[in-house]
Amino acid sequence: MSSVVHILRESWATARALRGFSLTVAAIGFAVIAGLTVTVGQGVAQRDAVAATFTQPHLRTLTLVDEEGSRVLPWSMLADVRSLSTVDEVWMTGPAVDVRNRALADGPAVAARAVADSWEGLPLTLRQGRWPSGPDEAVIDSASATALGFRDGIGAVQDANGREWAVVGVYDPDHQRAPTGALFEADVDRDEPRNLYVTVTHVQSMEQTTAMLLALSESSRPGQIRVEQATDLAQLRAGITGTVSERSATIVAGVMTAGALVLGLVSVLMVNSRRQEFGRRRALGASRLTVVALVLLPGWMVMFAGSVCGAVCASGYLWFAQSVVVPPDFVVWTVVAAGLGGAIAQLPSAAAAGLRDPVRVLRMP
Repeated sequence: MSSVVHILRESWATARALRGFSLTVAAIGFAVIAGLTVTVGQGVAQRDAVAATFTQPHLRTLTLVDEEGSRVLPWSMLADVRSLSTVDEVWMTGPAVDVRNRALADGPAVAARAVADSWEGLPLTLRQGRWPSGPDEAVIDSASATALGFRDGIGAVQDANGREWAVVGVYDPDHQRAPTGALFEADVDRDEPRNLYVTVTHVQSMEQTTAMLLALSESSRPGQIRVEQATDLAQLRAGITGTVSERSATIVAGVMTAGALVLGLVSVLMVNSRRQEFGRRRALGASRLTVVALVLLPGWMVMFAGSVCGAVCASGYLWFAQSVVVPPDFVVWTVVAAGLGGAIAQLPSAAAAGLRDPVRVLRMP
């Protein structure tokens, strides 16, 4: 036990005496760990940003389309869909029909759609006026109101069959896939449903929700309903976040390897400059293992100290400057790996110092 304590004290004294070597090794440890921590922290931030992108409502929205207009998506389906635990928002629309300003029969046309359920349940914000109180009234978005030439967004529209709606309000869509144009309250006996829009709570639940929606529909054969959603959205999200993680892992491995090579070279130079000192120790009775320990321990001590400082400084910078928290287990294991890597990188030079013939070393100039 006393010999171990003596070797540790001797190693620490050597590390303090060889300031150039110690500062170089500590700088290597600091730079490697600080660089890795910052890189991984930025990777974590990038991964979280990508994940946050895929939580946007329009990317979590799927559409069921009645291809044949056969009422396999009835208006009454809304209540059943809204009760599903995986559903965040839901609304339905009928097929689009062209309508024009009643006062300008040859003017530009905009789309008009029937919508079901309460107006407050739609992803719309009333900008002016009021919501319709019956199937003969409609609201219109500001762009369509301008296109039709409505002053203050108020007027009347009609379709090619002469059906008219009084426009009583102007709205703004709150969702990228919200219905636009002239919207009117659906007459369940007259207006056919065509599109069902469902925003799920999580991207991962899209497939499950789609299966439940198809089960709730009145479709009797394949092909009656078309499902529209971002192609393989869950797989795309996993692929992007996985790519970020893989690149971070590649950078970690590359930086660790480069640091180990530099440290190994520095250790070789240090051992070569102290070969006569190690030869004298061997000649005075020091074992080969003692010499190996006296090579490894000083470098390991300063390497470990530099690594800890690098991890603390980099983690603090990420926290205060970018509000990024690096996983603590990564920091701990990286510092441990740096210590082990530092010892392994010095092992060839330490073994060379311990295996040299002391007599031959002392005869060298």
